[in-house]
Amino acid sequence: MAHENKLKYAGNGIWFNPENGDFVTQDGESWLGLEDAQAHMDENYWTHEELPLQNVIDDLRKLKVENYGVLPEYLTSPIDKRGFRDSNFDLFDSSTWNVPANIEDRTYVTAQGVNMPMTMKNMRPFPSSDEEMLKEIEQITDPIERDLRLSEFDQLILDRDIAHEQYGKSMIDVLAKDNPEIRTGFFPRRYYPESSISNLEDYMKTQKRIRKTGISEDAAGHYSDRPDEIAIKPVDGELPSRQRLLEIMGHEGIHYAYPFMYETPQGDAYERRGFDALELTMPWPENWSNPILAGNYPRGAGHEAMLNMDQMFFPEGMRQWQYHNLNRKGVENLSSIMNWQKDPPWMEGKANEQPTWMGQGNTAREEGIANIPQRTSNIPRRRRPNPHQDFNTGGLSQFVV
Repeated sequence: MAHENKLKYAGNGIWFNPENGDFVTQDGESWLGLEDAQAHMDENYWTHEELPLQNVIDDLRKLKVENYGVLPEYLTSPIDKRGFRDSNFDLFDSSTWNVPANIEDRTYVTAQGVNMPMTMKNMRPFPSSDEEMLKEIEQITDPIERDLRLSEFDQLILDRDIAHEQYGKSMIDVLAKDNPEIRTGFFPRRYYPESSISNLEDYMKTQKRIRKTGISEDAAGHYSDRPDEIAIKPVDGELPSRQRLLEIMGHEGIHYAYPFMYETPQGDAYERRGFDALELTMPWPENWSNPILAGNYPRGAGHEAMLNMDQMFFPEGMRQWQYHNLNRKGVENLSSIMNWQKDPPWMEGKANEQPTWMGQGNTAREEGIANIPQRTSNIPRRRRPNPHQDFNTGGLSQFVV
């Protein structure tokens, strides 16, 4: 609310306007009486008792994901140059990998949940059976050739058994079996991003409530930049399950982010959050890895990275049957969300002194943004995103993102 600093908080998402003697609800509606304002809030918003934000924040802080990072799709879903499943692929033989020559053509998926594909490289062609092959070998009269063929047969059986044993298991578990540093050094355990938790703490400080009406049919929740609030859709009149609630609140908590002053063509200035603000801070704000897979999702900056993040932390959540991948720029966007840290106390109030660098390739954007009057509190420190930080950058050199 533009005149919020003149209002007195009356509780439950309602402010009293001493100038007019009316009551203003958090969505900007004015009411002559407190009872009417309270009825409006109860009809359209969850109460603080129904949805205590502090409990949501506490639970999100406990969330963690093992094997955080990304893997190239040419390893997780190997295809040959014709676009068919690659029958010669072997995860442990880089000469069989069909790596796109142009790095910008490479796509990635989050490592958590990636299972070993079935390799067909050493599988025996149908219809020969083990017994038939052994009979064929036993008929060889040259002892040297027979021993050589027996050795090849034993190796084939061993490779086949290993392939069957590894199939369907976590790819990181298989890779780290004899190389534990792969997990501890390159695919570490990570906790839920501070960017969302910090934003939800800011939301709680405003004493606003979470909306429960006005949500589109195809959405479980949303963030609306005007009137700057988060919404959660009821399920059969009640809050969704705890895990679903955390998934939605964590996701919308990132959208509730990065405030800055937005000036309309008519000259009206107001604080703006969400997609528009993210466009000023993400390293590659216009990027969307695969528009075909995007469906009806908002194309706002960083949203595809957030969808991948949802799948990491909630593998059995709302997106468990969806498929989302990332290109190189999308990986950097994901990294910028996961690596954000709240400014220490000594940095508070000094946001305008921060460098205006926004990410690779945004020189023109940087020059234009420097003149936008920005609010000095709770603006994230614009850290130069390291595209390799916390991702698979060592050990298995071919995995470098």
